[in-house]
Amino acid sequence: MIPEWMETLFVLCAGLILLFIIIRGFCLIGPNQVGILTKNMFGKKMPPGQIIARSGEIGVQARTLMPGLYWRVPIIWSFTKVPVVTVDIDSIGIVESIDGEPLPKGRALGDEVECNQFQDAEMFLANHGKKGPQVGILRPGTYRVNSKLFNITEAPAIKIAENTVGIAIAKDGIPLPPGYLIAPKAKNDDGTEADHKSYQNGQLFIDSKGYRGPQLDTLQPGIYFINPNLFDIKIENVAEVLPGYVAVIRSNVGLELERTLEGPNKTTGEGKLGGPIHEDVEKILITDKYTRGRWWLFYWRAATSAPKPKISKPPCALPKTYRRIS
Repeated sequence: MIPEWMETLFVLCAGLILLFIIIRGFCLIGPNQVGILTKNMFGKKMPPGQIIARSGEIGVQARTLMPGLYWRVPIIWSFTKVPVVTVDIDSIGIVESIDGEPLPKGRALGDEVECNQFQDAEMFLANHGKKGPQVGILRPGTYRVNSKLFNITEAPAIKIAENTVGIAIAKDGIPLPPGYLIAPKAKNDDGTEADHKSYQNGQLFIDSKGYRGPQLDTLQPGIYFINPNLFDIKIENVAEVLPGYVAVIRSNVGLELERTLEGPNKTTGEGKLGGPIHEDVEKILITDKYTRGRWWLFYWRAATSAPKPKISKPPCALPKTYRRIS
């Protein structure tokens, strides 16, 4: 027969163990924290290649815990607390997913899907989110992101200073058509020009069949929240033509310049324009803005021995400041 004191000791030890399990199962998620659950047993195994568990599978769970007090059986579940993601006012958050569907062939970034700005990992995976770098970014603010699924890298916003322009070079999209040096503008299905907010809406640029390569529209002075994985921004000084100077523009876009076997007729006479033609079989100047070549701005060639005007760097004439793409 078991002595009474041993029974009391056994009950006391069992109570302490139970109390320890109950206390160990509690987890308090603070206001600036995100709770991530991991299921250790009693569940389905994840398919090969899958990293984040969903629908009760064993492993790191996609669903996160909001601030509050939670309890789970400590042997089955374990908690991890991570800080919320904060993006400064002059920065962006670049997102990379470590799980999801493979990227389509030829694509460099995963399309943006509905997932509450990457705060709902279950929705991201259910909506066929892609594994790898994402088109979507995080703008300044605070986000409750599952850091086991998404890697967030902070990067500075694009700042275009006065007297400079930003030239955008797309790293993803449709390949440039043959013969094009500058990408055509992205357009909607109805043929209208897509308003991608100066390349800040990367998904609209992709959906509107934007092309890779240098873009026609430039960025004017200001601050832009642009995904550097989608667009490389090259900052250039504006071209300034001083008083007393002229400039010649050479266009890299538009129709090919018409060629002819005969040049313009020479003119002779005192006080009239004349002199040899410098291009043998090419029209030397054009006036149609949709044609490649040198634009007709000033063509000054006196019949006398007066010196030619000085030509400053392209692309404009008149004593003003112009913004261009090179």
